Amino acid sequence: MSKNRINDLIDEASKKAGITEIIINRPDNVYVEKDGEMIRLDATFTEAEIDDFGQWVASINRKEFGPKVPVLD
Repeated sequence: MSKNRINDLIDEASKKAGITEIIINRPDNVYVEKDGEMIRLDATFTEAEIDDFGQWVASINRKEFGPKVPVLD
């Protein structure tokens, strides 16, 4: 997988204290959990970026990802 903007978000979030989760519900619906609070980000990703990233994470964890299984944890 080539690096995309989701990787950039993760890199940035990993440098900040208190962030424990990143949630992408839709391309324009992105949150981080910081110190127990859900914070909506001003971020938008393409469907392709989300799919590529999801496929990559799923392959590493030997899980399925796609329209029938759209959630990764």
